[in-house]
Amino acid sequence: MVYNNTPVIKNKCPKIKHVSLKKNYFFKEISFPPFLKKTFGNVLNLWYMHRFLLKTALSLCILTSCETTPPDIEGIDYEKWELDKFGCDGDRMKMVRLITENKEDFFRYRQNEIIDILGKPDNLTLYERGQTIYFYYIKYHPNCPDIPYRAEEERVKLEIRFDALNRSKELYVYNY
Repeated sequence: MVYNNTPVIKNKCPKIKHVSLKKNYFFKEISFPPFLKKTFGNVLNLWYMHRFLLKTALSLCILTSCETTPPDIEGIDYEKWELDKFGCDGDRMKMVRLITENKEDFFRYRQNEIIDILGKPDNLTLYERGQTIYFYYIKYHPNCPDIPYRAEEERVKLEIRFDALNRSKELYVYNY
């Protein structure tokens, strides 16, 4: 279009000058002798190698430090506790007294750490306000062979109660 008898000129933009950037020698790639080229490739960047080694070392440190250490109570074999599912073999009955006497040692653990120590709970109850209760049966569970049926109120079981932040707050043994 023409306004006021002046023609419109297309592509009238100022020319942009290209600026050449200086080479950054901080990440300079280093060439290695032929016997190392077969192993690491033709060109190896040391910065990336250092970064990889640092990440690997940090990952190994984190993975090895994430092990749960159970409370050191003489007379408790945590492997036997975990293998005695529902308390059918009677091993849990021998150890439950030691657990109740040292229950303060278990209060610093969270849900996942209790599972690492005592194994997967036999029963789990979600309670109001985000609380969770783990039950470990000690005696008279119906899944045990050669044990007469007992009502739920007569069974011996360990209860561990957790608050909404997954911290163990209460440990109690029913019918002991």
